[in-house]
Amino acid sequence: MHLYEVGKAVRVRRLALGLTQLRLARLAGLSHQTVQQLEAGTITDLSFGRVVKLLGVLGLSFAPPTIKARQKKRGLWMPAKNARTTVNWRFVIPGGVC
Repeated sequence: MHLYEVGKAVRVRRLALGLTQLRLARLAGLSHQTVQQLEAGTITDLSFGRVVKLLGVLGLSFAPPTIKARQKKRGLWMPAKNARTTVNWRFVIPGGVC
């Protein structure tokens, strides 16, 4: 889920609860500007903790990840799974023998 999608959900829920952006920001311990930017989709960075706190105030939460979602986003999982690793113990053991 992207911050843009979170912002849309926050706006819909906030309006359904009859809250202003300023009131929501105060309840969540965030700045009015943060809530405004989140809803507008212009915020570029927001910590996970702040997102969770904001969603909690609204009675929302993230859906737990599923295997289906994980299979869609394999990323580097498969190369990492199949990678062969060698260890050079000289650099692992402090004061090791060269």
